[in-house]
Amino acid sequence: MKKLFFLLFFLPTFLFAQKEQLPDTLIWGARRYTVVVPRDVPSVLQTYFLRTYTSSPFQSWSSENHRGHFACFQVVNNQLCLSSIKAIRYKIPSSNLWAASGIDTVVGPDFFSIHSLNPDLENVADWFSGILRIELIPKDKTEAKSDEARGFRLLHIVDGAIVDNLFFEKEPKKGYTPQQTALLEMYGRFVNFYTRCAADREEVSFNGHAGLFEHPLNHPTLLMPLFSNNPLLWPYNWQAASPSAGAPFGTWLLRSDSLFLVSAASHSGSDPYIPVVNTLPLNDILASANTLGSISLNADGRCLASWLSGDFVVHYGSWQVDAFGIHNYVVSKTQKLRLKNGVVISSSFSPSSFDDDSLALSSSAFHSCNPEAIFSIDDKQLASAVGSFPKPKVAPTFEGGVKALRNWFLNNGLTDQRARQRLFRVRIAFQVNCEGKAFNFKVVNNPKGELFEFSNMVLDIVKNMPQLWHPATDRRGKPVDCWQILEFTVSNGILTNANYK
Repeated sequence: MKKLFFLLFFLPTFLFAQKEQLPDTLIWGARRYTVVVPRDVPSVLQTYFLRTYTSSPFQSWSSENHRGHFACFQVVNNQLCLSSIKAIRYKIPSSNLWAASGIDTVVGPDFFSIHSLNPDLENVADWFSGILRIELIPKDKTEAKSDEARGFRLLHIVDGAIVDNLFFEKEPKKGYTPQQTALLEMYGRFVNFYTRCAADREEVSFNGHAGLFEHPLNHPTLLMPLFSNNPLLWPYNWQAASPSAGAPFGTWLLRSDSLFLVSAASHSGSDPYIPVVNTLPLNDILASANTLGSISLNADGRCLASWLSGDFVVHYGSWQVDAFGIHNYVVSKTQKLRLKNGVVISSSFSPSSFDDDSLALSSSAFHSCNPEAIFSIDDKQLASAVGSFPKPKVAPTFEGGVKALRNWFLNNGLTDQRARQRLFRVRIAFQVNCEGKAFNFKVVNNPKGELFEFSNMVLDIVKNMPQLWHPATDRRGKPVDCWQILEFTVSNGILTNANYK
């Protein structure tokens, strides 16, 4: 499928296309070089923030400096080292204030708390792996006429160390050697890797609605955090001269409670609007992931996106072709998500509801009254699943008390014959907003195997319980949004001992 997310993603590129980013510089011995970085490829310094999951302190101040900084590097003992940084607008360390430095102000990396990942490697850019193209900046007429000035160099760098360094004439008389050709091809795959991350979007479905994820700044794609945002840890990376090499992309399933990875693929190809897609075995991807703990497929062949936390945006709409044959993605609705280890903490839509309400989840009709002031009952398992929030003065309660709630669940049990032969416990978290409406349901006790399926059957029943909750209140007696938890013992399909805190 041809993809051109024109309005949302490519218009800024066109606006900046009139001027290139002023380059970083590299000092190597007595010579000074410019570092040529294609627009969609992150600079060496930008990869530091990708690898460390921190936000960049730099703010763009002109179309010539759309990355917000100029960095100077130096080669020491065949390693790439960060020497200094220039920026006119930046966030002051340890605060949210912006400062104007003046373009001639030069600071060391310590000013922005930028350090090597390995504390033993002072100022070595060991967070960077890739291929840099550098071109000589002649210091005098003699250097301007030198062989070095008539071409460029490609530096193959792994974890800050230069593993290959080849010079290329811009117009070679005898063509390039096999070694040069191989490095040029690798450089092309390296650029294509990040170009694809910028150009393509990951598909997500939400209860029958198709959408596209907008990639957060610190995630080239949503699969990359599985590999510490290090492209070399991705098994189909740009170093591999194979048909499957390319940028990692996932297809996702979003429910009201969680985000799941459904399939994985690599994207490559020279046409910026038509990716070459290679579907990859999901089990192999998860087995090679560089994450703590075990990540595996559920019984339904999906994987909870437990490596994703933070704020995300999904655009729902459809691809349409205009009169010029250009494919545009026309957005009808935008969803803002906050995830904690793949679990949906909060969700809001703009506009506020889907045109086809019959396709929306029953719980999506209700939202937080104030997403910035959420409370939670005191429960360690709940805090682990959704995050820590202040305790309310009075917790949410059901009208008629626990007895009335138990009676409803005793009359609404499981019908699946397999589940009716099992004895198990389920704990389900949900939010009760300031109007007493329950939503954002999720299982929090991490059931495994078949119990995962049965627990989600209980989840579906809980979503349909009567909306007869009284909201929590804060110390002033004001109704507030609050996380609550329901726990059951399920015996022969009957939901017994229903209780809440």
